[in-house]
Amino acid sequence: MPLYNPAASGGGVVASDAGIVNHGTTAGTARPATYGTVTWIGSVAPTNAVNDDVWLNTAPYRLEVLADAPFGYWPDSDAGPLVDATAGGHNITLAGGATVNVAGPISLGDTKAVQYDGTNDGGSVALDLSDTAVLTVEFWLWWDAFANDDDMAMEFTASASSNTGGFFIDPNAAAGSFNVLHQGAAGSNVKSWLRPTAAAWHHYAFVLDMASKDTTQEILGYLDGAFWPGLQGTATDSTNNFANSTLNVMCRNGASLFGAGKMAHLAIYKKRLAAGRVNAHYNASRAPRAFLRVAGAWTETSA
Repeated sequence: MPLYNPAASGGGVVASDAGIVNHGTTAGTARPATYGTVTWIGSVAPTNAVNDDVWLNTAPYRLEVLADAPFGYWPDSDAGPLVDATAGGHNITLAGGATVNVAGPISLGDTKAVQYDGTNDGGSVALDLSDTAVLTVEFWLWWDAFANDDDMAMEFTASASSNTGGFFIDPNAAAGSFNVLHQGAAGSNVKSWLRPTAAAWHHYAFVLDMASKDTTQEILGYLDGAFWPGLQGTATDSTNNFANSTLNVMCRNGASLFGAGKMAHLAIYKKRLAAGRVNAHYNASRAPRAFLRVAGAWTETSA
C-alpha cells in the first residue's frame, strides 16, 4: 500500500520510504484537505529522522479511493452541492431539500452523508462517460425500506433502459430484487441480487463492462467488501461506450422514482476496480491507517 510522507512539500503519498528524511515534530500536523488530517502520535526524539514515530491518517477511506484515480468522487457534504474531491469540477447539485451533514457510515475523516426523503429529493451532475465502455460505480447506501416500486439509487441518462449508454441501480426492482442495468446499442444487460438488510449502511461496488465478450461478466457486484453473487437476467452483448449525459442520484431525471435513504462516498471510475481494491476500500472504513517509522523505515499497520 502507499505510504504517506508527512514531510513532503505540501504532503503526499509515496510508494515506499525512499526520500523520507524528516517528518516534523508536533502533534496535529495538517495534511492537505484532500487526504484528511495526520496526527503525530509520538516519538523518542521527533527531531531525529531515524527514531521511531507513528503517524495516523484520520481519513483512510478517502485516501484509498483517491489512490485508484476515480473520474468523480463525492465523499460528503456540510452544505450542497456535493463537491467532486478529484478536483474535476463535477459537482453534484442537490434539489428538493435533500438534507446534508447527517451521520454517515464512516467514523473517522469524512463522516457525513446526504439524506433523501423519497418524495422530491435528488441530485444531478453532468458526466461525459463517452470515452469508456467500462465503469465501476461505488458508494455507501442506507436504504430506509425496500419496496417493489423501482425507486432509484441512481440512474445515468433520463431513462437508462431506453437510452444507449445509460445505466441504473435500482434497489426497489418490481420483481422484489436489487437490480442493475446498463443499456447498449444492441440491447440491455441486467443482473439482480437478493436485497441486503434495510435501514443499515452497506458498501456497494458495481462493475459495468460493455467491453467484455462474456455477457455474464458485464455486471459484477460487491457488497460490504466481498463479491456478491447475482442472478443474470437479460444478457445482450454490446460493445459501445457509455453516454455523455446526466447522472441522477436517488431519482429518475429529477422527476420521479425518488429513493428514500442516505448516500455517501459515491465514486465513479472509468475502469474495472479489482476485487482486492474494493475490499481495501471497505476495510479502510473500519479503522484509521497508521504509519510506523522504526529506525528510519516506514511500514503501515492497523491503528
